[in-house]
Amino acid sequence: MTTPDKYELICKNFIMMFDKIMPFHYSQQDRKQKFIIARDRTHKMKKIPLVSVSIGIVNSNSGHSIESVIDVNDKIAQLKKYLKKIEGSTYMIDRRMSVDKNYLSPWTYNKKIRLKMHYKPLGQILLDRKVVSQKQLDEALNIHWKQGIILGEVLKELRFLKDEELTRALNIQMFSIYNLMSNS
Repeated sequence: MTTPDKYELICKNFIMMFDKIMPFHYSQQDRKQKFIIARDRTHKMKKIPLVSVSIGIVNSNSGHSIESVIDVNDKIAQLKKYLKKIEGSTYMIDRRMSVDKNYLSPWTYNKKIRLKMHYKPLGQILLDRKVVSQKQLDEALNIHWKQGIILGEVLKELRFLKDEELTRALNIQMFSIYNLMSNS
């Protein structure tokens, strides 16, 4: 929940952060081919696109009546159903509730667009600083996702990273998060 003057920046930055972190949930091969092969709900093997996020916005100050949380949930469910048909991460305000015609179309994250936010996941910071190699990061991420152990702890346990290097990388990450929050 936020105010109408902030939702756009919040949505764009959230999608940007999500799309930067999301690839690390997949193997290098899956990232390259941009899909995984898995069983769908009917137990058939299918190519399934990598996960994305869809954000539906309902403005309670638009002059349209919202009687209950159930009304809000219904409107968001309808938006989500529409947005899930669009490839990639998206957000959109409920068209029926928007007075501003600029937001009648869904917004899709385009990696070429530069936003205020410069968030980088921990693994990317460590790669950029040449503290770990891509192979080391992939090995640590596999353990991180399979066992649920914090990435920094996995990297230290594998002896790919020292405490001081982890602290520096986390400080860089926290500084970028702080800047994001102070700009929102």
